[in-house]
Amino acid sequence: MRMITTPPPSTWHAALAYVKTGNAAALAHLALARAAEARAARPMPRAGQPYGRRVLLESAEGEVMLASWRRAASCAPHDHGDARGIVIVLDGRFTEVVYAVDPRGVRPVSSRTVSAGDALAVDEGLVHDMRAHGDGMTLHVYVPGVHAMRVYDREARATLLVAGDCGAWVPDEPSQVLRRWSWDRSDDAAHPATHAAR
Repeated sequence: MRMITTPPPSTWHAALAYVKTGNAAALAHLALARAAEARAARPMPRAGQPYGRRVLLESAEGEVMLASWRRAASCAPHDHGDARGIVIVLDGRFTEVVYAVDPRGVRPVSSRTVSAGDALAVDEGLVHDMRAHGDGMTLHVYVPGVHAMRVYDREARATLLVAGDCGAWVPDEPSQVLRRWSWDRSDDAAHPATHAAR
């Protein structure tokens, strides 16, 4: 039996503190110092999902999640509910696209490419997606934890409110969809709040 060791919970409590103070550089330093241990806990993606996810810490303060990305996989545009956070790239290269949202859907407004050691700020209300250029691994730290979030299904032209443990993709499991809004409705009251891009 092989034992998987990850950094102690105190490491991840420190990570939450760095997000609370907006100290992305300190979080990146901590994450990269613990990257070998995180790699040992690398979650494997399930069929049809862009990345595997492993929650390393979940508390009243927030959550720390490790994501292991499939080669060239993309997640769906999504927000993080009421949470804000920082994503640290541990391995690989990614393109992040930021979107503006209105009742007719989402539209890209900016993009950037990041690689190992880079940090992505995730402000409350930010809608973005990420695409791996190859295999990759990212560390996601949110305060508070993500309890529910919006996923934007461009193919179905719908916004889905999904459970926080879903991941940033259109879920296969119907019970993870808490609410659904169609983009085709002209009634603005039928849509979730719109978000401004950063």
